[in-house]
Amino acid sequence: MTHKTATVVCCIEAGFLETQTLRLCESLRRWGGCIHHAEILAIQTRWGPSLQPSTLHQLQNLDVRVVYDDSIKDFSWFPYMNKPKALLIAESMASSHNIIWLDSDILIAKSPDLLLLSSDEDFVACAPDKNIGSTGKDDPCDVYWQAIYDSFSLPIESIPWITTESCHRNIRCYWNSGVFAFRKGIKFAEAYWETCRKILRNRIGKKGSRFHFSDQVALGLTMLLTQLRWRPLPYAYNTTLGLNFNYPEMNPHVIRQANLIHYHDAMNPASWNKFLEHIQHLPHVYEWLEPQGPIINTSPLWKRLLAIGPWYIRHLKKWYYEKHPANQFL
Repeated sequence: MTHKTATVVCCIEAGFLETQTLRLCESLRRWGGCIHHAEILAIQTRWGPSLQPSTLHQLQNLDVRVVYDDSIKDFSWFPYMNKPKALLIAESMASSHNIIWLDSDILIAKSPDLLLLSSDEDFVACAPDKNIGSTGKDDPCDVYWQAIYDSFSLPIESIPWITTESCHRNIRCYWNSGVFAFRKGIKFAEAYWETCRKILRNRIGKKGSRFHFSDQVALGLTMLLTQLRWRPLPYAYNTTLGLNFNYPEMNPHVIRQANLIHYHDAMNPASWNKFLEHIQHLPHVYEWLEPQGPIINTSPLWKRLLAIGPWYIRHLKKWYYEKHPANQFL
């Protein structure tokens, strides 16, 4: 097997995620720089309709390997359980010691050199914002984090402090899980999978968001539990352009500095024109994206109808889980 500089892992499914993943992979091949030739594994971990032949053809042209493994059983209702499962699958397949996870709503704008680990590093990630993070004992979110740490037998005084990139606030370690990298062979993926499952088994959720951010909570916990050598990534590696996020730092200068754009729902039809206004500050990305138009579900009608069944079953399971009396929303 030919050794690659890095292995990039992402998830793919028929529908919106199909188009998002295509745009991610093409941007990586265009502007990925140091990881331009990286191995890319696009993994489908949930049962659902097959990808369109045109998608498979484009992915083949981009030298992307598509992997099918719909073996998620525990907590299959959790929307982001496909992430730790995909990494668990990918770690055994990766031809590189540097494994990079990218959410499918990421675009590469410049060479992401800082995603490559040095010999004395095991893990890198970014904290773009506070979100449900805690600034300390007076923060309303701190009771949630204390319960999480207690459930993993982690003394709260052992938790390192990090600084968020957009608002420059000190919080207890809490990373965004859209972009991160780790070293193959340290069993990180296995630990991340188990940490996600344990959080959900323990039924500790956050008021308001409930269990929505469990995969992000698990990311920092896994790093701490496995005692990894870590390094924070700057805001340029997780620059938020989701139009529901009104950061004062979201200005032309910040956008021009971006290596990776995390656009969330900003490429939906309703927000497309506003997104283009922002992305004009990266002219090469604008010229490539503008003719493509917003992201829509291009699957044929029969595939969309077929997808309703699995979605409905997962939705019912989620509803039942969140109504369980043993849940703690702190």
